[in-house]
Amino acid sequence: MSARRVVSAIVALYALLLASAYLISALISMLKWACGLMGAKASLPGLIPADIGFSAFAITVSLLLMYGAVEVEGKDIYFLVGSSLAVAGMVLQLMVAAANAADALIASLVGEVAEYSAAADLMRPDVMLGAASLPLLMGSLRGVKRLVGPYRRLT
Repeated sequence: MSARRVVSAIVALYALLLASAYLISALISMLKWACGLMGAKASLPGLIPADIGFSAFAITVSLLLMYGAVEVEGKDIYFLVGSSLAVAGMVLQLMVAAANAADALIASLVGEVAEYSAAADLMRPDVMLGAASLPLLMGSLRGVKRLVGPYRRLT
């Protein structure tokens, strides 16, 4: 087996693990959301939000990464789109964390008692899994460059 095939198999396995982590967190989030609708308190992991929007986002990323892991042709495109979405979700959550910190700072400057812990915002699955998809994004960018390279000089 050539070195390129070994690396491709390792990348596919990493993408499948990342996709399963996104899918599991999406399912837990949907379960917590459904329990919240019925008024029940779900005793599931506290770092995963009870948010249907996060669930839709996580399922989308999960499906893209899973399809890219099993697809032979065009896997770099699926990895690029899936990991770009994952990194965009991470950046969005980091912006929310910065906004929450700024809100607490402004509230404390006005004289209100404001306590803020960044750990709750930074330990969410969007941030943790988005950071884990950065290597996949870099590899897929390199693969897409390899695909597009010969056509760049047409303009």
